[in-house]
Amino acid sequence: MIAFWRVMSCHFEKGTEMKRKILSFILSFCFIFSLAACGNSSNTDTKSKKSSPSSVTKKYKTMGEIFALDVEDDEKQTATLEDAYIYAFKHNGTYYRAIATITDDAKRAIDDLDFDDEDYWDNVAGIIAPLKIDKFENLSKQILSQKELDKLVGKTGQYLLDHDWYSNGYDLETMKFRMNKDPFCYLVVFDGHVDKKDYEDFDDSIDILELKVKSVKFYSLGDACKR
Repeated sequence: MIAFWRVMSCHFEKGTEMKRKILSFILSFCFIFSLAACGNSSNTDTKSKKSSPSSVTKKYKTMGEIFALDVEDDEKQTATLEDAYIYAFKHNGTYYRAIATITDDAKRAIDDLDFDDEDYWDNVAGIIAPLKIDKFENLSKQILSQKELDKLVGKTGQYLLDHDWYSNGYDLETMKFRMNKDPFCYLVVFDGHVDKKDYEDFDDSIDILELKVKSVKFYSLGDACKR
């Protein structure tokens, strides 16, 4: 039995957007923050574990303070835009997103870093840490409930695409698709099948149009740094 998972790429109109997407993808899996650069986190972590989601969004003022939080490495994303730095993450079971205005000095400092330096991401964290948080939101409020997801059963791929869903990966053996909606990713299973001989020519923006949804479940962060 042969199975594969194809991850689809996204295209943006501007080079800065492509840079943001690439950074977001890499950092969501590889970014390791330096606690030394971000400040002493021992007390912060202890207190944050007792904090409610609403208190977390009001408590922290700088990026460095949230860099020091205990977060899940496979559930975080960052992006450096022309005018902002975005950090989305999961902390104590809740998803958050912090946005800070990035200064010209900070951008220049990041541009001057050597990407091949083993301390590159630690150095980026140190540069970003002093930035003041402009917006800090609880993203978990945007997760679609299972009741809402169940209403999609029987709908077509065309319906999903028309309502701002889009695919970013799929397994044609199981007909499981990772589909993004707003900042999150959901696992969508379509009813039907694709012949193995047609795998290479499959286009998930066209070939799912007539397929009907069999089930939908929450999966993970999707593209939480997209604005």
